[in-house]
Amino acid sequence: MKSKVNHVDPRIISYYGEFVDKNLEKEFFNIVMKKAVKFIRPFVLLLGILFFLFIIPDYFFIKNSNSFKIVLYIRIIITLIIFEFYFKIKFITYDKLATWVTIYELITSLSFLFIYYQYDSANFLIQDLGLIIIILAIFLSPNRWINKVISTLIISIGFFCISLLYLKNIRISEFSAAVVYTLLAIIFSSISEFRANYFERKQYLSHCQLIKSSTTDTLTGTYNRLKFEFELDNWVSYANINKVDLSLAMLDIDYFKRINDTFGHQVGDNILKHNTQIIQKSIRYTDIFARWGGDEFVILFPNTNLEDAVQLIDRVRIEINNSLTDQGNITCSFGVVSINDDEDSNSFLKRADDKLYEAKGAGRNFIMS
Repeated sequence: MKSKVNHVDPRIISYYGEFVDKNLEKEFFNIVMKKAVKFIRPFVLLLGILFFLFIIPDYFFIKNSNSFKIVLYIRIIITLIIFEFYFKIKFITYDKLATWVTIYELITSLSFLFIYYQYDSANFLIQDLGLIIIILAIFLSPNRWINKVISTLIISIGFFCISLLYLKNIRISEFSAAVVYTLLAIIFSSISEFRANYFERKQYLSHCQLIKSSTTDTLTGTYNRLKFEFELDNWVSYANINKVDLSLAMLDIDYFKRINDTFGHQVGDNILKHNTQIIQKSIRYTDIFARWGGDEFVILFPNTNLEDAVQLIDRVRIEINNSLTDQGNITCSFGVVSINDDEDSNSFLKRADDKLYEAKGAGRNFIMS
């Protein structure tokens, strides 16, 4: 298994700075948004307070009383909407949060444009600085990269269209400079955000790969012994506390040493992988399957009594018998046990191992329980 710590296939991440695999992207983004919620709520609360406090400069710069009343109503409504979002965040699922963040960003940004239109003699460059601050705030908020780019482009286009239609005597040099500065703010923020998205996802892949390599057997792809021991201890504790069924099967391939000595270790490895695939298809999703060592494997059956576990193992045995390899039929021997009251993991494993040796002594290709 090759590590992806230093090399990530660029095709894994799209031009939007997201994983091409939608399920992987959803998994990653849910983790990001779950962490982000901790500071989104206080940020939203602060935004709502600041948004309303801007009514103070509005009072001094908007001379028309009717226009000021309209702006006051707008600020009250938008502030209430922001506060509503503050309380609503904890009830929004993480995969939907990006959509809601975008909606509220657009509502707040469009209200900025409307208020800007109400000013009697707005300073164009000062308002453009306000626009750039909004752009930076949008890129700082946790959201999809493409949503941020689209939102900032919409608010910027709206701002410059209103400026051309509403403000008179704007110098071409000032207008051109404002467009360039705003565009540069969007471009630089977009590039920075894309790079951050790429490296965050690269780091996430490396983390996933590290976890997988630490818990997975490199040859067969099953859990390794360390991971199985961790799961076994947890399930044994759970079974003892809650008095539920728990069964364990231990198996190995009959005459595997003879196969290795006759055909070589490469053939032996292929047979291990062949049997692993058959077993994985035969057991349930909830069962825990691991390579114990060499040609020996273990299967843990949560919430399963001994009789049901034996039936499941017999199905595995039959599937293995019915499969053919280049070396002919391969068989396995099995030991199956169910946990006793207040039994620990070591005793549980030893009883399964003892049953496996009884099965081998009984002629192999046998289940002993």
